[in-house]
Amino acid sequence: MTDRLVLIDFPSIKSFVFGTSPAGEIRGGSAILDQLNRDTLERSLKQAFPEPRHRLIYAGGGSALFCVKDCPNEREILDFLESYQRRVSSKSGGGLSIEYAICEQRGDFKKEVSSLHSRLAKRRYSQKAQAYPRSHFGMWRACASCAQNPAEYSTKDKDKKICRVCNEKRLNRGNGPAWKELLEYYGQQDAKKNLWRPESFNDIGAASITRKDYIALLYADGDAMGRIVKDIPNEETYRIFSKTVDGALRQATYETLKKLLPAPYLRKKRLILPADILLLGGDDLVMVLRVDLALRFAIQAAQRFQELTQKEFKDKDFFKTHCGNGLTISFGIAIARSTQPFRVVLEQAEELLKSAKRRKSEVEAEHRNTSLGLASKGSSSEKLATKEASPKNEPFLDLADVSQTHYVDLADIREEDLRLKDGTSLTEWPRSCSEAARFQKQCDRLIEAGLRKGRVNQLADLLFQEGSRTEFETYRLLTRLHADQRNALLEFFEQLGMDAPPWRSTKAKARRSTSALDFATLYPYIAEPSAHLEANESANRLKAGEPASRPQPVEKE
Repeated sequence: MTDRLVLIDFPSIKSFVFGTSPAGEIRGGSAILDQLNRDTLERSLKQAFPEPRHRLIYAGGGSALFCVKDCPNEREILDFLESYQRRVSSKSGGGLSIEYAICEQRGDFKKEVSSLHSRLAKRRYSQKAQAYPRSHFGMWRACASCAQNPAEYSTKDKDKKICRVCNEKRLNRGNGPAWKELLEYYGQQDAKKNLWRPESFNDIGAASITRKDYIALLYADGDAMGRIVKDIPNEETYRIFSKTVDGALRQATYETLKKLLPAPYLRKKRLILPADILLLGGDDLVMVLRVDLALRFAIQAAQRFQELTQKEFKDKDFFKTHCGNGLTISFGIAIARSTQPFRVVLEQAEELLKSAKRRKSEVEAEHRNTSLGLASKGSSSEKLATKEASPKNEPFLDLADVSQTHYVDLADIREEDLRLKDGTSLTEWPRSCSEAARFQKQCDRLIEAGLRKGRVNQLADLLFQEGSRTEFETYRLLTRLHADQRNALLEFFEQLGMDAPPWRSTKAKARRSTSALDFATLYPYIAEPSAHLEANESANRLKAGEPASRPQPVEKE
């Protein structure tokens, strides 16, 4: 009896889901992908290989792994994959395809999965090598949405036509399990009667209780997941790992949203949630959120994800070794205007995510090198006494205001504009999750103390003074503040390690940095903690038909 293991992957997911800017089309693309990846694949397997002939080990996040039992002829699986490919192409309007690899099961699951990934990578490389540019002879009209495919379908605007791919996305914009699962957390049964999904990113921007028409795009991804997957020894462990990661990220997302946004926002006589989950599956999350809640959400969701995975894995032998203190996800947070081209903002959020992951790797590498250096000195008893404890396994976050009208390289900006001639860094992003939480707390403390915009701008301007004048002017500014504001700013410096205000000195590398400019950048988007409660109470009163005690955000028609 011959059993075969099959790995399926959906290439170019980002270009399909995020190939256009309208929120409805992005949601539709995400819904199509999720339905094909999870629901359609499982139903197709049951039809082609009735149980117990197939075992679906994992399906989600743009990939799937399954086993077909008693299959001496590989042609049977190839016929199934060709049939499934036709379904994928038809449902996505030709925008999605699959790539796959097959191997015979011989009892070494770890080696077989590694072989499948190698074959898949080789297949992709060979296809890229054979790729050729598509010719455009001007004989058809380009899609008004993606500008890549020929337009075939009319829209409400008679002058604009869209392609088959974008049309399928629009037809599926109301679908998707993530939104339905989120509604269950809010106790909603019928969305059209109770809670509406924002029609566009403008709906989310209009809900801000700080700066109107600004949003935050959050991009999250798991840390070192691939390294753990390569060591998984058997199917059952692989199934547990995949299910736990996917379930924990969904639960962390929904719980944190419900905690931060217990009530919807009234806009155009509808109760709208000022958040939208655009992609959620496996260890990936892309969502748009009210700008004043973005950093809080990332901190709390990352912490909750780690707690859930730690709880699930603590009693399982394999996971005790590889992730006994929980898995982590890192975040990239891009603050932008709701009218900016979505693809540009997404690229910058992805760049911030990569920056956060790089920083996490650097911190862990620095600690390993330090530990090895200490361990090489002294006797064995001295080694035990001096060896540092392992750093806390933490997620990292990076945040930036990218509300420019064009794409900018954030690494260049930070190196050229946010670094002084002596090497002093004017930003401390990216941060670990605990550092970000401490930073958020101190920012809240300054806002509650009533620190005004003028004083914040003065503090930011002082950072560009030459020589020791910055320190002198900082203390001079402190003397001009009210007692509560002065104490809050001194606490800000102390708690964030700025031992020579406004500078934090790093003796090991003889360089300085500061969090003052990070606060000034975030200041326009921070709301007092009490403001969140007032906004939620007002929304609840409006839902019940009572007058609001706090003015609601002005609507844009």
